[in-house]
Amino acid sequence: MEAIAIGLTVWLVGGELVAPIMVLTFGAAFVPILGAIVAGVVAVLVTLVTAGTAQAAVVGLVALVVQQLDNDLLAPVVYGKMLAIHPAVILVGVVSGGALFGVLGTLFAVPVLVVAIGIADEVRLHRGGRSPGPSDPATEAT
Repeated sequence: MEAIAIGLTVWLVGGELVAPIMVLTFGAAFVPILGAIVAGVVAVLVTLVTAGTAQAAVVGLVALVVQQLDNDLLAPVVYGKMLAIHPAVILVGVVSGGALFGVLGTLFAVPVLVVAIGIADEVRLHRGGRSPGPSDPATEAT
């Protein structure tokens, strides 16, 4: 989504090198925090050189909005649905991981969070409680 929105914006404002910017933005989306920043800066700089200052400001604004929407709204919802965890828990986990351990903390926050929740569910199950996971027969419709 980021690559398409940023590439389309660069093209609409008259910038050049749209395809390489889109490829860079797509690849950089897989690198936590720094990837999005680097891709946005490159898109703005290329637009500044090929189209002008006002056009670069537009690309910078669009890049900022798209990346914020993707990182703060879309990613937690997607992770939450795939992992059966509330999106707010994912968001708090990523922010906490980043605050405590930097870039590596953001990279490993979701896997560590899922493992911790799995361990807590297993401990609760072995102590006589019921696991609230999706495979719990009590939560399935009869």
